[in-house]
Amino acid sequence: MIMTFLLSRGNVGITIGTGITSLVSSTAVGRRDTEVEILKDRFGRVKNAEELIAKLPSLQAETQTLTTRQNELKNNIGSNEKELSNFREQLHHTKGELSQKEGTLKVVRQDLADLSKTKDELERRIAITNQQNPDLAVRERLYSETEQLRLQRTSLDAQVNSLKSEQITLEAIKVELAAKQPQLELLQQQLEILQSKTQELEKQAAELELLRATYDTLSAEKSSFETRINQLSPEIAGLEAQKQQILQAIQESEEKYRQIEQQRQESHRLRLEIKQQQHEISNLEREARQVKGIIASSEEEKTRLEQDNHKLEQRLKNLKGEIEAIENSATLALQALRKPLWTSAPQTNRQIDTTPTGEQQFISGFSNNLIQQGLTFHQRVINAFHTSLKVQDISALVILAGISGTGKSELPQRYADYIGAQKLTLAVQPRWDSPQDLQGFYNYIEKKYKPTDLMRGLYQYQNDSNMSDRLVIVLLDEMNLARVEYYFSDFLSKLETRRSQATYLDLDVGSLPLPEKDRRLAIPQQFLFVGTMNEDETTQSLSDKVLDRANVLTFGKPQQLKLREEANGNRSAASSVGGYVSYSQYKGWMRSPYFN
Repeated sequence: MIMTFLLSRGNVGITIGTGITSLVSSTAVGRRDTEVEILKDRFGRVKNAEELIAKLPSLQAETQTLTTRQNELKNNIGSNEKELSNFREQLHHTKGELSQKEGTLKVVRQDLADLSKTKDELERRIAITNQQNPDLAVRERLYSETEQLRLQRTSLDAQVNSLKSEQITLEAIKVELAAKQPQLELLQQQLEILQSKTQELEKQAAELELLRATYDTLSAEKSSFETRINQLSPEIAGLEAQKQQILQAIQESEEKYRQIEQQRQESHRLRLEIKQQQHEISNLEREARQVKGIIASSEEEKTRLEQDNHKLEQRLKNLKGEIEAIENSATLALQALRKPLWTSAPQTNRQIDTTPTGEQQFISGFSNNLIQQGLTFHQRVINAFHTSLKVQDISALVILAGISGTGKSELPQRYADYIGAQKLTLAVQPRWDSPQDLQGFYNYIEKKYKPTDLMRGLYQYQNDSNMSDRLVIVLLDEMNLARVEYYFSDFLSKLETRRSQATYLDLDVGSLPLPEKDRRLAIPQQFLFVGTMNEDETTQSLSDKVLDRANVLTFGKPQQLKLREEANGNRSAASSVGGYVSYSQYKGWMRSPYFN
């Protein structure tokens, strides 16, 4: 006997099995007891009746049978009451857990509301941040500081060049002074000679003064002599001779006086020239001292400017190093995205027939390939899976649901092998609770982007010319181990947008200076998304939003279990199919439905 109790709240089913052949309740047992009593009473009333004498053996056997059955029913009632008590305890425990779950659900709903508010706030802040364009501001500030430093360096270089030109001029003056030094020494010697001549001329002048005094005396004497001549006429003849001699002497003295006067004027002129040259020498010495002071200050200024220039060059070098470090950090931050992901796949393009007949032949070949690998799927499931993949522009996701062990993960993998597509399997973890678990995140401590296999696949598909027009099947294995709405809703909205326009995913890379092609990853039409979900107590149910945007294929319980080796032992040869089907060829099987 099987007794099934269904709770009014939830989907919990508890089955209690026993070995009896019919369903028994306490009411039925009581009714059976009443019947037994009635039969006993009836047996007592008709015991002496003649018409029941013949039936007495059968009634006694029936009474014995009913008594035995009654004992069995009592035993079963005791066992059922014990099991019912256990079930009631389990029911009470389940109700307690249900109350706790309802409380937890309220808390989660409250958290979800708070998260929704936080999400709106973050989206608003992201929009404001995008409008402010922080990356360009930082780069503009760095470039402006670099330009200012360059301008300062240019100004300092101009000052250094000016000082260098002044230094060259001063050096030329210094050389000129050094060249005039011999002239100065020659002038000093000439000055000494002139001073000695001046002393001689002064002596001669004194002598001339003495001669002049003598002349005056002689003139007085001449007058006296003339007087005396007049007085002494007789002595005139003698004195006339003396006169001639004196006049001759006077003439000679006048000639010497003229020469001395000329020499005195020349001496005065030389003195003036010497004073002028001494004044010029003093000016030159003063200018030389000024030039030496200017040279000393220029040397100090040059040393200071060289130190400032060195500091500026060092700072400029540091800024260039920081800029290079920032640029290199962007390359280093995305290094994980470039880690090779794709496995070796067929390199030759397989030619297929895109007519309906060719498509049926492809599906038949795939079914035979599965059978040769020891896998058995209903033909309707294969047809539905193939069709669901073709209509991902309408339903962005194919979900394969059922209990464990029904081949939900095997079917898309074998399909990818047969069609020559790349496989990208993402094992969903129960802890996934945000889009970062599917799309990766930026580690601000390590300054590196931590991608998932999905983001690596999208990045390498976008940057690898060999993957052009190649199909990629993305498998979200056991996608309902975590809440699908938490980690997949954002990506599902992107997939829904993909059917009408080009859709991109923005990399969470902080403020790294990345070009637009590296910051945004396109979701190609060539990526086909498949998810598997188990239907047991360890998984989460899917929301209506997800189910509304997906084709759900349910895998039933297999009628019999068989080892794959028993089905066919030559699996390696069966799974090997040459070439791959391109997405352009695959689209040839996509047709608009008939209006009618």
